[in-house]
Amino acid sequence: MVKAPGAAQGLSTLRPLNSPEHVNVQAKNGWPSTLQVRGAASREIASIEDVWRVEEEWWRDAPVVRTYFEVLLDTGRRMAIFFDHGKSSWYSQRHG
Repeated sequence: MVKAPGAAQGLSTLRPLNSPEHVNVQAKNGWPSTLQVRGAASREIASIEDVWRVEEEWWRDAPVVRTYFEVLLDTGRRMAIFFDHGKSSWYSQRHG
């Protein structure tokens, strides 16, 4: 947790680090092809550099099951995005 810049002191000024952010992704056969972050223009995914799957907390009612993709956008920007199988939704998250 870090303090939100310019905010008054107190518990409400803390924000989590590295929280996943919802992104709009168009996928073809389960593979991401375009994405849109925070209302910006949609970007083409030039290549998928890496893919990995995370399955955690399998003993819980809602286990964590995610498929991560390290993608290279047509702008040259590299991002990590994932599909949350439990929520059927796409997210981006900083890594590395």
